[in-house]
Amino acid sequence: MLRKQVFSFKQAKSFFHTTNAVRKAYFYDMPAMSPTMEKGGIVSWKFKQGDSFKAGDVLLDIETDKAEIDVEAQDDGKLVKLILNDGSKNIPVGQPIAILAEPDDDITTLELPKISENSSNKTKKSAKITKKSTKTVGKQAEKSVTKEITKKNDYLPPSPVFHKSDPNQVLYPSVAILLAENNISPQEAFKKIEATGPKGKLLKGDVLTYLGKISPKSLISITEYINKSASLDLSHIELRKKVELPKKPEPIVLKTCIPLKRADIEKGQFTKTLRDYINKFKFLAHQNAWEINNNKSQFYDPLFEALLIPEPYAPRFTVEYKLKPLFADKNNDTQLKNDIFDMLTIGVINNTNNNNKNQENYLLDIEVTVSNKYSDAKEKSERFMDYLKTLKF
Repeated sequence: MLRKQVFSFKQAKSFFHTTNAVRKAYFYDMPAMSPTMEKGGIVSWKFKQGDSFKAGDVLLDIETDKAEIDVEAQDDGKLVKLILNDGSKNIPVGQPIAILAEPDDDITTLELPKISENSSNKTKKSAKITKKSTKTVGKQAEKSVTKEITKKNDYLPPSPVFHKSDPNQVLYPSVAILLAENNISPQEAFKKIEATGPKGKLLKGDVLTYLGKISPKSLISITEYINKSASLDLSHIELRKKVELPKKPEPIVLKTCIPLKRADIEKGQFTKTLRDYINKFKFLAHQNAWEINNNKSQFYDPLFEALLIPEPYAPRFTVEYKLKPLFADKNNDTQLKNDIFDMLTIGVINNTNNNNKNQENYLLDIEVTVSNKYSDAKEKSERFMDYLKTLKF
C-alpha cells in the first residue's frame, strides 16, 4: 500500500442507488476510488449493524491495488445492514455492499430494498464482459505494440550514432524504470534496442525512440550534437606569445663619504652618538616641509593630510653605513656594521686600545637606497643627504 487517503461519503454518494422517494432505506454501492478502478475490497467496517453515524465519521476502509482509503460520511445516517463483511475482495464497482437509512428511521418497521437476481446477474455479466473486453483490448494492444516494437529497428535510419547495446552494462535508474513500466526486460532491451550512449550504453532517449514516443531523427540530431561537443578540437589553437613584462626600474642609490674625527670621547659613545644623529636625520627627512618649518595653515588637519599622501608613514628610503678607521691598529682592522649591537661590541672589544689614544680619524661611508614606489621618495632622500653634510663631532 502506498498511503492512506480519505474518501468522503459525499463523493461516494454519486455511486449510490437511492430509493428514498419510495422507501427510506437505500443501497450503499462499492464506490470507484479512481476513473480506472474496476474492483476493490473491504478492509473493515467501522460501525456495526444498527449503529448511527455522523457526518465526518469513517464508515469503512476500502482497499484497492494501489492504496488503502478511508471513506467518510458526509451526512448523518444509520447502518441498517451489511451485505458484504470485512475481508471481502474483488468487489466490482457499483455492487451493493450495505444498506443505509436516515438517522431517525426505525429499523424494525423500515422496508429494506431487495437485491434482484436479474440485477445481480447483470452486474456479474457486465463484470465478466468488462473483464473479457479488457483482456481482448489488452491482448490487441500488446500485439499492436509488439508489432510496432519489432518494426522499430527496421525503419531506424542508418546512422553511426547507433551501436549494439552492451549486455553487461548497469542500467541508469531512469532507463530501468522506463523499461519496467513498459514490461520490457533488460535482456530483451539489450537484444532489440540500439544504444547511442558511449560503449553501447542504453540511454532514456533510446528506449523512448524504441517505444515510438520520440522520432529517430530527433534522437540522431541530439546524439550527434552531444558527440560533437564531447571532444575538443585543439588543432586550431595557437599558444599565446610570451609577453615580456616591463622591467622594474633600477632603484636610485645615493652614496657619500664623510670624514669624522673622534676626540676625547670613548669609541662606544662615539658610535652611539653617530647612530642617534642618523636616525634623527631620517626622521626629519621624512617630514613634510610645513612640519619642519612649523608653517601650517589654519585649515591644516593631520588626518586629511594623511589621506592625501599615499602611505604617509611608510619609509621612502633605507640607509646603510660603515664607519672605517683611517689610522687603525694592525691588530684591529674591523669595520663597523649597521647593527648597533655589533658596533657596541666592537667598541667594548677595542676599549683597551682606544683608551690609549686621545684622537682617531674615521670615514663614514653611507649608501641610501631610494624607493621607486613613492613620488616624494627622491626628494626626501636628497633632504637626508643634505642633513648628513651638517654632521660634525
